[in-house]
Amino acid sequence: MDCTAPAISAVAANVNLITASVTFATDEGACGKLHYGTDCAALTMVATGTCGVTSHNIVLPNLQGSTTYYFTVEAIDTAGNAATSDNGGNCFSFTTPPLPDDYFTQFFTTGSDLANLSVTFTPDGSNSYYKACSEYVTSLPTDPSGGTALDLSDDSFATISPTGRPFHYTG
Repeated sequence: MDCTAPAISAVAANVNLITASVTFATDEGACGKLHYGTDCAALTMVATGTCGVTSHNIVLPNLQGSTTYYFTVEAIDTAGNAATSDNGGNCFSFTTPPLPDDYFTQFFTTGSDLANLSVTFTPDGSNSYYKACSEYVTSLPTDPSGGTALDLSDDSFATISPTGRPFHYTG
């Protein structure tokens, strides 16, 4: 009968813009769980990982920018033995970076100031993930005449089914 809780080691956090990935190891297969929040004394949020593994990776989505988060790691083996790692009572912590000022958002008051421009977004590893490059367009690769005009109001949408040539959104 197993009466020994899993040993937890190698706790680390990899922080992205608004997500963090917390990794840790256990000496036997276990279920991983994180208790986290913005105050070490009040870890009110919980995220769970995969069970039965010794290499754990738990992703925390939708975090706030420029915020310090504190967390503890819990591991529970198949016999129900539980262990907690809390960095010696101080909680582990990480801080998210500031959010960028511009998420490639364009606000149009009248007309479109992107008229006759092609904008190419290229992944660059920055906090906003992309570099935008624009160039003037004199002709389109596909003639839009005979197409269907969509008259949309603010925050509205329309679902369309492309016909004819294949449409490649990425790649």
